[in-house]
Amino acid sequence: MGALSGKAVVITGAGQGIGAATARNVAKRGAQVVVNDISQKHADSVVAEIKAAGGEAVADYSNIATWAGAEQLINQCVKSFGKIDGLVTNAGVITPDRIDEAKESDIRRMVEVNIFGTAFPVSHAAKQMIKQRSGSIVCVGSGSSMGSPTLSTYAATKGAVASYVYSWAAELAEFGIRVNSLLPNAATSMRTINDAYRNSHNMGAHFTPVVPPEANTPVVEYLLSDESKGVNGQQLKITGNDFCLATHPANLHPVVKRDQWTMEAIAELFRTDLAKRQLPLGPATIKVEVIS
Repeated sequence: MGALSGKAVVITGAGQGIGAATARNVAKRGAQVVVNDISQKHADSVVAEIKAAGGEAVADYSNIATWAGAEQLINQCVKSFGKIDGLVTNAGVITPDRIDEAKESDIRRMVEVNIFGTAFPVSHAAKQMIKQRSGSIVCVGSGSSMGSPTLSTYAATKGAVASYVYSWAAELAEFGIRVNSLLPNAATSMRTINDAYRNSHNMGAHFTPVVPPEANTPVVEYLLSDESKGVNGQQLKITGNDFCLATHPANLHPVVKRDQWTMEAIAELFRTDLAKRQLPLGPATIKVEVIS
């Protein structure tokens, strides 16, 4: 038996890229899969591949950026397989731009697909998982949420996903539901769009290594499995050969106390201490000593 045998899993945006690779690989692990994509052609193709390999899958074409579409998707899983054990919110869109060049339509589309398209399916899935008192939710985020020039809106939407993960993990834990995030890296259509923008603006190709979508799926397979029962509220980042946990938002210590703060006191604190302790822009690596 596979590590995911008997589990019913929904994957959004599963017609191409990381979503399709995840659908194929969790099916190989024994999961029953709902392949969601607004492209009927792509969703049907992935379902056909899974069935040809001996797996079990159904297609769903709901627009998960709408409340009704997200509800229909989760209902499809329960109707087809009797339950929902896992949800992977993979659907997303990207439009690179500098903020002074941004278009309203592009900003709205990224917010709707990346934020609403995460929150809506999770809300409907949580209702069912709470009844079952079990479930694993994997939200696909992005390392760009730590700050990425020319991807500010996309980064912000993925920052929202990270905040959702931290909050949902805390509020759903009592029901036996885990919520974690994958920060992926792969040669997908999003990568192609971003590289084309960078090249057109003489910025050069993206600096991260080019790896196939399949390189990311072991993280999702693990998070959906019972092996990860003790993992909750975490962001798991994979970039080529590198794998790590991404840090939670935190207050930088020490915290300075005053009976009353004035502008002058804050200015003095920066002159004497905080100015040199400002955190660098962009991702940073933090070493955490584990005391056994």
